Amino acid sequence: MADMCRDWLLCLLAIVFIVQHLFDEAQIIADNVGPPVTRQQWQYLYRLGLDIRNSLSNVSYVLVTYLLTY
Repeated sequence: MADMCRDWLLCLLAIVFIVQHLFDEAQIIADNVGPPVTRQQWQYLYRLGLDIRNSLSNVSYVLVTYLLTY
């Protein structure tokens, strides 16, 4: 029974991941957001990534596959 629940949970997480990814992609297109061009934009995104990583230091579980797509 535990394996079945784990499998259903993984399927549900995969579905949530796919829907969230598609929504994020559509939102980026709708907002007309392009890739960073200037050095300042890249540095801002890099620092933002560091801040996000540091804010997650107390979290015991993260759905890493979601973060890997970006």
